[in-house]
Amino acid sequence: MSRVLYLMPCLLLGVLFLGSVPKTPQAPPNARPLYFPPKNTGDWEQVSPLALNLDEQEIDKLSSFLEENQTKSFLLLKDGKIVLEKYYGWHKPYTWHTWNSAGKSLMATMLGLAQDEGLLNIQDKTSDYLGRGWTSLTPEQEAKITLWHHLTMTGGLKNNIWTFNCVTPKCLLYKTEAGKEWSYHNSLYILLKDVLEKASETEINDFMRSRLLDKIGMRGGWTQSFNRIIFKSSARDMARFGLLILNKGVWDGKPVLRDSSYYQAMVSPSQDLNPAYGYMWWLNGQFSFKNPNNHQTVEASIAPDGPADLISASGAKGQFISISPSQGLILVRQGGFAGKNLAVLDFHNEIWRQLKEMMAE
Repeated sequence: MSRVLYLMPCLLLGVLFLGSVPKTPQAPPNARPLYFPPKNTGDWEQVSPLALNLDEQEIDKLSSFLEENQTKSFLLLKDGKIVLEKYYGWHKPYTWHTWNSAGKSLMATMLGLAQDEGLLNIQDKTSDYLGRGWTSLTPEQEAKITLWHHLTMTGGLKNNIWTFNCVTPKCLLYKTEAGKEWSYHNSLYILLKDVLEKASETEINDFMRSRLLDKIGMRGGWTQSFNRIIFKSSARDMARFGLLILNKGVWDGKPVLRDSSYYQAMVSPSQDLNPAYGYMWWLNGQFSFKNPNNHQTVEASIAPDGPADLISASGAKGQFISISPSQGLILVRQGGFAGKNLAVLDFHNEIWRQLKEMMAE
């Protein structure tokens, strides 16, 4: 009996220890099989729209709506296969377009890849990478800001039209203690490029190419202008990234983002201040969200007409990668939009509302 009593605490400690080790993401036992397009060709398997109860008349109606709202590219995928693919004006499957703030979700994934390699830890102080004095805060205030605060938009810095994209210390001013307020702040995102390059000692496009793009057959690149950092790619490249996220960081059986705990945290509510925000991903199905423009709380989910489990990369003028794991759906949209909202969440919901009505018939 004494030997058993001795072993039980040891076994418990072993379970706790093993549970803290990052695990390679695995598909759930009953998950539907996913299709992954070849890496080095333009081939991409398609499935009839009838699989989603979409007929030609309904598709034409949706297409007119999209064109009227300045859409350039639109893709709808089911289990990795293309159901709908529409291009407007001079846009084609290979035409690149800016992601705007949808690039934040890509940046969050890249930080996960860097943490995978032990190049950084998101609980590290930002000053470990950018040096002391990267803000105008006191040393004590600045030392409380970590990379996690960048990913969750809780850095506690003042945010207005003049400081939104500015990354010089004179623009990075104290408002409240880090972690006490959610505020959609582009500067926190932009600075992650410098963090990633410092941690990896690699230019951001080179880092991304070797760790992500080449592994999933994706093309695209980051550019920086007037303090802004923008990612550009085709709609199909956005769909490839969406498919990687749908499959929890695994591409056709080969892990890309290996740390399942990071993946899960990235696509789950990261804090209580804005439950609809993970690590720079928008999350549906929450009771409320904060409007990225005025930071007011809205007592609703971000897409009440879409699947409750939607995970969305959303950018200004309606750049979307919207993923429903339960339904195996990926929606990609590129283009312009008349609204001035930073993430255009209302337009995102309107597209899903039309799809919901079409698929229900």
